[in-house]
Parts: sequence; structure tokens; C-alpha cells
Amino acid sequence: MKKKKLNFQKFIFRLLFYFSVILIIFISIKLFNNFEKNFNYLYYYFICSFIVFFYFLFILIKKYSEYFFIITISILISFYIFEFYYVFKNINNEFQNTYEKKEYDKNILKLNFYNQNKENDNSTIIGFNSLNYFKSSQKLLPLTHASNSNIIGCNEDGFYSKFVSDKYGFNNPNDVWEENKKNIIILGDSFVEGSCVFRKNNIVSNIQKLNSNFNFINLGIGGTSIISQYAILKEFIKKNTVQIFLFYYEGNDLNEIKIESKNQILLNYLKNPNFTQNLKENTKVSDEIIRNNFEIEKKIFLQKKIKFHNHDFQKNIKKKISYLSDAIKLKNSRKLLTYLHEKKTPQERRHLDKEIILYKNTLLKIKTLLDKENIELVFVYLPEFGRYDTYKYYKYKFKDYSQYHYRKILEILKKENIRHIDIHQLIFLQEKDPLDCFPQRQPGHYNAKCYFKISEILNKFIVK
Repeated sequence: MKKKKLNFQKFIFRLLFYFSVILIIFISIKLFNNFEKNFNYLYYYFICSFIVFFYFLFILIKKYSEYFFIITISILISFYIFEFYYVFKNINNEFQNTYEKKEYDKNILKLNFYNQNKENDNSTIIGFNSLNYFKSSQKLLPLTHASNSNIIGCNEDGFYSKFVSDKYGFNNPNDVWEENKKNIIILGDSFVEGSCVFRKNNIVSNIQKLNSNFNFINLGIGGTSIISQYAILKEFIKKNTVQIFLFYYEGNDLNEIKIESKNQILLNYLKNPNFTQNLKENTKVSDEIIRNNFEIEKKIFLQKKIKFHNHDFQKNIKKKISYLSDAIKLKNSRKLLTYLHEKKTPQERRHLDKEIILYKNTLLKIKTLLDKENIELVFVYLPEFGRYDTYKYYKYKFKDYSQYHYRKILEILKKENIRHIDIHQLIFLQEKDPLDCFPQRQPGHYNAKCYFKISEILNKFIVK
């Protein structure tokens, strides 16, 4: 009986051995032809080499052959348990279009909330991402929201945020533009604007409560990166400004700068130091473009016929087969391990460097502009959700996240002698549970509690 068992183990091991040898030869040829392109095949190469190694141990050391067999089979089974768990999750979630349906339902709820507010306030408009306007054929490019309007924001924590924009379209009360105190400007994207919280809980409002010696102006606009922010600063900087806090969000700023760099009007700000659209004087034109674009976006959404579940049975069948095929090839395990060992190819590194160089060049233009006016620049680094919930975030977006960005940005700040605040170090690493800073512990903007902590940190860096 024991001999039959050993023969069966030998037979299984021999099959795995032959299969692995064939794969090793195939992968070696692929890597030899183009190592960078086929880098991910190394995962299969190591797995197959591991099986070959244990096969020889199985043959040579018969005393422990059963243990070698159990170890090899257990490792393979573990990988496949993970793979088929992943398939099961996808079949239950993706094929029911839960993500798409949630997004659709969320937009319907937002539109309903907009309609309810519109009945009471005709100025109501949804605060669309400003990147939507970059494809506009108009000669003037809006950089803010509609002015003096009821702006509907996002819902990440169980309620829709909203605010009444100032006379230029920012999340401020209008009196900040009339204040005679020394000014401090907070510049950035949706985190500065205060997305998904009410105005009283955003960073700028909090710091104004903590420090009454200065007038704080919010120039944050959601969806912007540093080129748009440079343009906003040139258009709306207020006299008697003594300090500017420039926010950087690692989650999307480098992706958005690629889009911004393709817009000719934004590039004009970089190329010509005297270029301006005179947006303060052209508020009515800007508002008209924003509202026209909003009506177009609203019509497009209402015309969409989203089909769920069995809207395309054949397509779903093909997709299910592809998921099973990926599981057999251990594709998801390979992706996870590739991420954990995070090795960027030289081509990917060069691509990242282009974005970082563009960011650096724009940052230096801001610094030069402020140095001429004797205004201090303080850089604020904001971390994303993925740092603190690695696996969960990996399933959705984590392949785009890189520690490489973090190191490079900090190197630039040190080299250029720019004061900076690292929120990752000063707040999140001090938290017992960093996920408590996010809405319902999910990816998104920070919650009111964390915005207040950032305001406290900023207050310590204010000029004396």
C-alpha cells in the first residue's frame, strides 16, 4: 500500500516536473527576446524552478520524499485557493455590475438632491470636476466653480456637502476678499476645497477659528493639479499675502498633471509669465461656460441606458471564462506578488520621471513668483488611503500607487529648500488606526476630524 502511494506521488511529481521544465524553456526564450516587456513572467519562472528543485529532492532523498510532495502540493493548493476565492468574489460582485450600479445609483441620488435644492435656490449647480472643461472649445477656460452659487458636493459619509461659492467661485464667504488683515492663501485640490464636508469643517474654516490674526483664503478647486493651481494663483492672488500653503495629494496629482499639460490655455500660463485670462473681470463669461457644460453633462447622463446583470449574456459568459483562465494561470497571485516586490521597469521609471519633472518645474515657477513678492511658500504633502489598507485598495487601484513618487517629491523639496509639512509622518503615522481619518474607513477624502488635525498642524507653521 505504501509503495502504491509512493508511486502515485512520483507520478504526480513527474507530471509537474515535465510541465515545469517546458514552461522554464518557454519563459527563458520570452525573457531573452524582451526582458522588460516580459518581466512579469519571472513569477512563473520561479514557481517552476521551485517545483523542479523539489522534484530532485524527492528523487534523491527518498526518506523525506513524502514531505517534499506535501510541501509542494500544499503551496500550489494555497495559490489556487486564493485564485478561486478571487474568482468567486468577482462573479458575485462584478458580474452583477454592483460597482457600476452603485455609481449609477449614486449619480441618480445626487441628481435628485440637486433637483430638490434647485427648487429652493435657482443658482444651484453640481460641482463638476474642473477637468471636464478642459476639452471645451471656448477661448476662455474656467478655473473655478460658478460664482455666488449653491454648489452641490459629494457624499462619502452619509450626507451631501454643499456650499455657497464666493464672487469668484471658491469655497469662501465673500467678505474674505474685503478683509484688510494680512492674507494667507491655501491652494490645492478637493482636499483644500473641503469636498464631502460642510464649509465649517474644512481646513480653511478650522484654521481661521484657530488663528484670528490673519485672513485665510481658500483657493482650492477639486480635480486640479499644480498647473491649474499655478494659473489660479496668478489670476486670484490677493495683495498683502504673506504666506501660501500649497497642497499635494499623492493619490492623483501626477496623473492629473498629464491631462493639464495637454491644454493650450494652461500651457500659456507656464510659457508666458504675463499671460492672464483676466478671470476676475470675466466671471460672467466663466459662469456661462460652466453652466452650459453642466447642462450638457446632465443630458448625457440622463440619456445613458445602463443595463445590469444579464444585459449581455454572451459577454458575461466570455468574461467568466476569462476569470477562470486567469485563475488557472495564477494571474491574480502574480499581480499581488509583483506589487509586493514593486519593481518598476526602466521604461515605467522614465514615464514617472516625466510627470515628476513637470511637477517640479511648475513648483519652481510658483516659488519664483512668490519670492518676487516676498511671500513664503509652505508645501503640504497629503497621503492616500492605499498606504494604510494595502490589500483592500490593491483590488481597485493600488497598481497605480508608488512609494517612488513620495521619495522623489520629498527630494525636490529638500533640494530646493522649500519648507514642507508631511501629513503622512505628522498625523497618520501617529494614529492608532489611520483608517479612522477616512469616511466610513473607505477610500475617499479625509473626514472632518482629520481636516481639523491638519489645520492644527498648519497653524504651527504660520509666519510670526
